[in-house]
Amino acid sequence: KKLNVNHPVRRILKPFMFGTVSANSFLLKLLKKHGIYHRAFGFEYNSFCLLMNDAMNAYKFRILKKRFKKLSRLPEKTCPAYHDFKAFWQVIEGFMAKYFEIYYGAAPEEERDDYDLNDDRELKQFYGDIVTTLKIDPKFRFKRFNLVMLITHFICTVTAYNKHLNEAFTFDTVFKAKLFYPRHSYSTPSNCGCAVRATSHADKACESDMTSLTHW
Repeated sequence: KKLNVNHPVRRILKPFMFGTVSANSFLLKLLKKHGIYHRAFGFEYNSFCLLMNDAMNAYKFRILKKRFKKLSRLPEKTCPAYHDFKAFWQVIEGFMAKYFEIYYGAAPEEERDDYDLNDDRELKQFYGDIVTTLKIDPKFRFKRFNLVMLITHFICTVTAYNKHLNEAFTFDTVFKAKLFYPRHSYSTPSNCGCAVRATSHADKACESDMTSLTHW
């Protein structure tokens, strides 16, 4: 709300945040008394609300890149999620760094010399609101590096979770995607981690399914 409709940061985030309000609204409906979440848990509704409040209060912001780092201990063949995510993060981070150069010029050696960025009051207010809302440590002050890192985090977060929570499946579970961790020791790159590791059979099946959906 701090950025005007033509602000470059708002425009770059819009494709990734599109539908967020309606999605959050739908989640609230699921959390209502006698809603699907309430019926799925063995709690009375008051206790269920306490559980949700505890979960929100326990939230601690952490850059997604650091959350994935713990997966680096696992062999890539067993769990390729970390290596896939690292490569994706680097692409988005590099893109955002260049995007900022277009609108704010090349990053100077000294922060105080980043005049165009430091003069952007809307961006400062936007960053300040995020720091407050997500309870980010104030030591991460307003500067280009932190802005690029934060926006990269948002883009990678919505992309990764949308990918895994809205995974495409066919009747024979062609992707067999697992959410980050493989469930079995015999998991192979073709049936764990990101869907980009799908087998050629899976690719063909998915392509066939998408063609059918398009015709439908």
